[in-house]
Amino acid sequence: MKGIFKNESYYSQFNNCDSIKNNFDYLTVPEAAIIWCGVPRSELAFELGQCKVKGTGNALSRNIMKHPYIQCVEPRCVLLHQAFDDGKLKMGRDGEKGGDIVSMGHISPDRRTIKINDLKEFIAEYHADDMPKTLFSDIDIHKLKPITHDDYSALLAKNKALEARLEKATEVYYNQRDEILQYKSEQASITANDEELTTRSQNLAAKIILALIDIADLDKNSPPYQYDNPSSNNSIIYDQIKANGMNVSQQKIGYWLDLAAKQVTDE
Repeated sequence: MKGIFKNESYYSQFNNCDSIKNNFDYLTVPEAAIIWCGVPRSELAFELGQCKVKGTGNALSRNIMKHPYIQCVEPRCVLLHQAFDDGKLKMGRDGEKGGDIVSMGHISPDRRTIKINDLKEFIAEYHADDMPKTLFSDIDIHKLKPITHDDYSALLAKNKALEARLEKATEVYYNQRDEILQYKSEQASITANDEELTTRSQNLAAKIILALIDIADLDKNSPPYQYDNPSSNNSIIYDQIKANGMNVSQQKIGYWLDLAAKQVTDE
């Protein structure tokens, strides 16, 4: 593109391929432990350089690292090796250089390598409360992290509040049912010249609608002719009326809602 200076920052926008690379990139056990601690991949080599082996007695102790400042590196190394021995985590031998990926068996600890996606699957399954953003996106964490007791309690309380609101709206409807039926009867008997009855019926309908909106704690600013939104006043009243065997169109309900709103304005 003429006129644009294409530096490293420009080309970085085309390098969003971590999800693909995770199927091929491998980590040593110490590298996996460091990233699991939350260290960005760009700083992995530096932090690994600060580590020292736990011991020199055998291959396992040589492949457990201790970091001078990040204390979690050592126990995570131990946990990852143990997970492979227990068949919970798949590992390979020398990464992409060769060897099958297996869930358990004999691989010398200092030759064990972990594919990044396998590491993510292990953490998500066995340590879902410890998913670092160096491996998991916010979307991954939201999808994979199990619901906590506090989350469940909050959802339960919200659900109970909604149930109570619906129960109250239903109770209000039944309390006003006689007036609604009376209004329906009056509407059936209205004639083109019965101007006095028409006005009285309209006032009665508006008062009933206002009572429903007020007692059921509905939104007084809900548009009267909103049909597609199930939480709109129009839809709520329509569903209740239909459930009780009455046939009133949502357009007609919108008319009465609009009339009720105008009555409030006039007052």
